[in-house]
Amino acid sequence: MIDIGPLHPQIVHFVVALGFIGVAFRLVSLSGKLPWTKQAATALTLIAALEQGHEAACPDASDADHLQREVDEPITLDELAPALGQ
Repeated sequence: MIDIGPLHPQIVHFVVALGFIGVAFRLVSLSGKLPWTKQAATALTLIAALEQGHEAACPDASDADHLQREVDEPITLDELAPALGQ
């Protein structure tokens, strides 16, 4: 599997930017002055919505083995508390 973890910030922030630009285009399209912005807003928000589910957008995408990791034995909360500083 290709390690796309280092590209995580670029992929995630590009999708967020597409969403913001799509919303901005939608607001402009409501004024009626630039009719092409309605189609552009639809396209950008759909692309942003579809790309949101990409595996590089997940919080642990920087870890190359995040899809292959398995838990061998469960960890109790008592064992986990010292690691969390509680």
